[in-house]
Amino acid sequence: MVFEGLHPIYDEKARSQLDLGIYIDIVNDVKFAWKVQRDVAERGWTEEQVKEDIEKRLPDFSKYVDPQKADADVILRYEPSDQGLPYLKVKLIQKKGGAFPAISLKKDLSLTGSTPGATLKMYDDDWFG
Repeated sequence: MVFEGLHPIYDEKARSQLDLGIYIDIVNDVKFAWKVQRDVAERGWTEEQVKEDIEKRLPDFSKYVDPQKADADVILRYEPSDQGLPYLKVKLIQKKGGAFPAISLKKDLSLTGSTPGATLKMYDDDWFG
């Protein structure tokens, strides 16, 4: 069963029933670009209306959504790539000592072509604090 939405890891009682908690972390630049693209095309909003809506919701996001990262087993973080948008860098961040064995790569892997390709790298980082 998949339990998804804005608050699946927020409540401890619900969180205790999960086998794996995944948090999708989209940096502000990417989130703004995606939301503008969607809301202008589908809702007929202006870019300024989208910006106002994001700013209006930011306190609730900061209080209820963003803190769920700390309780996630895995974070998928979407960032602009070194080439900038629309190309993305996606990081899979796994909590050390979590319920699942650590993902391990023997070496860095790359896929290349005429457009920016994909690179998989493994490294230790202090993410969860």
